[in-house]
Amino acid sequence: MKYKVLCITRHSMRGVDFVNSQNIKLPNDINLPNPFISWSENLSDSGSKLINFNIIENTLKKINKEFKNKKFWKEIRVDFLSERTYETGKIISNQTKLKIPITAVIDKLDGSESYKYSNSNYDSVTNLMSYNSFETNVPSKPSNINANILQEKTRIFLTWLNKSLNNKPFIGELPPVYDENNNFNSFYTTNLTIAIDLMIMLAYNKSPLNQLYKNNKKYKYQYKIITSGSNLLTYTLPNIYPKQYNVYNSLPIIRFLDKIEYGSGKIIVTHDIRQSQLLDSLDIKPYKYDFPFQNYIIIQTEKKVYILYISPKLLKNKCTFDKNKYMKKLIWKGSLDEWNRKIDNMKTYLDTKYPEYEVKESYPLLI
Repeated sequence: MKYKVLCITRHSMRGVDFVNSQNIKLPNDINLPNPFISWSENLSDSGSKLINFNIIENTLKKINKEFKNKKFWKEIRVDFLSERTYETGKIISNQTKLKIPITAVIDKLDGSESYKYSNSNYDSVTNLMSYNSFETNVPSKPSNINANILQEKTRIFLTWLNKSLNNKPFIGELPPVYDENNNFNSFYTTNLTIAIDLMIMLAYNKSPLNQLYKNNKKYKYQYKIITSGSNLLTYTLPNIYPKQYNVYNSLPIIRFLDKIEYGSGKIIVTHDIRQSQLLDSLDIKPYKYDFPFQNYIIIQTEKKVYILYISPKLLKNKCTFDKNKYMKKLIWKGSLDEWNRKIDNMKTYLDTKYPEYEVKESYPLLI
């Protein structure tokens, strides 16, 4: 049986720098210390150590011996200027016996073989300047977030956090999700998201609250804090934008998959929002957690399609990630006809006012 694979990989952990004395203010008088999260660029040292491509290869080898051929993997596409995707891709390449070529959508100078990296801030698949900024003004509003669902998930996260810090449940009022003009409340994309990301990015060596407060105290419920917060992000990411916006962002990934030849596999190192938007566009529920170095793997045969979720495991007792232990879940399988019907449904969201985005050519990085 012939296979082709597209592995859509989220970069590993960003850095956290303990230099900021401000607090993250949350309802119920919860104030967390706010060390600086490196949103923009590099992996943290712990993020580099978390990457383990073996968890992907070992899973695929159990499906078919064809994946044992190291020449199976043809390309790792990264956004060169988003260094955490580049660094993640480079580590993946180095972990294979035959290094997988790392490529990026980059500008060539005057048709020569030289590369102009300074103007290479493109998404790894399309010709867009970033993964969620569209040149043809596909509407990014209104949000699809259900206020009741979001507040319930927020309340669960804050309850575990407050019980861990103050030994009592969260009983405060939550800010409204939308204002009178139906604009999404930035509290849920700033304070709340930063608090959740902080807990996840600190889940190494010691548990997050011990690192945050620099002590060895035993905090209860930290596993619940991380998993409930991660579950909240899994809901928020695909729904922050309308379906049409997600579809335009996702069809290029489908086009890229279509171009992959049977008997080979490619990897896109990107961001969790791209993963979430793709699954939303396909009407497929994501896995319940949103963790660093998580992978959604599309395996296509001439008759069937499978989508696997694989990520490092969050250890329940230590509340840290372990790169050698992983979670694996088949989140969708269906016939090629069922798969094509999902893609046809995506196309119903296209509008002649907004041209479909092309898959842009990539080039090997000279590293």
